[in-house]
Amino acid sequence: MASRRLPTTHTAHRRPSRAHRDRTRHPQRVEADRYVFSHDPNGKTPWRPDYATLAFARLADQLAIAKIRLHDLRHFAATTMLLNGIDVRTAAGRLGHARASTTLDIYAHYTQPADQHASAALANSLATPS
Repeated sequence: MASRRLPTTHTAHRRPSRAHRDRTRHPQRVEADRYVFSHDPNGKTPWRPDYATLAFARLADQLAIAKIRLHDLRHFAATTMLLNGIDVRTAAGRLGHARASTTLDIYAHYTQPADQHASAALANSLATPS
């Protein structure tokens, strides 16, 4: 199997600039309404959705990782939360769904193992001791 090491460039070994060191020593407060992915240094304007998708596809190609879509990572996050027992309301909030019912409509089949676990727990608590 081929190595998954990331290629390094000469820029990866440069010493951080004084401005960078000052910013990291004294981080500025980031406003809550700022975007993480923004071309604007202040984070006031978000990337267009198609730009995020394009940037992800380019990075995936550059790193020679499996052909997955950015949206597939959203499904991964949702199913991972549900399979690990995160309640549907919390998962819905993290996914940006206004209602938990939306999350259930899309991902209900991933909650079946949790439902089976709940059923077994109830059955065990009702079992007559021998």
